[in-house]
Amino acid sequence: MLDGDTNTYWNSNRENGAWFEIDSPKSQLFKSLIITRLQDSWAHDRFYNVCLFVDNESVPEVCTEDEYGSPLRSGEEITFSIEPRFVNKELTLIFFTRRT
Repeated sequence: MLDGDTNTYWNSNRENGAWFEIDSPKSQLFKSLIITRLQDSWAHDRFYNVCLFVDNESVPEVCTEDEYGSPLRSGEEITFSIEPRFVNKELTLIFFTRRT
């Protein structure tokens, strides 16, 4: 994960509120975070309501809208883009409950 190798991955195990966080020791200019979906048949429904939060804000910057990662998905990549700005501490990606 975060190393450019698609064989390295993190798995949410479909848990509500599963998350990962990227901490920065100093302020960094940020404009997007790209995640690549696993290339297997069971990964397709894990991406409903995945939200990017910046610097512990309570309102997400951007979220997916369906189980496939739309409208942020292109091919197997989901791109969380924001207006370029400096991130002072952290980026958090949270996987909320899927629709039932």
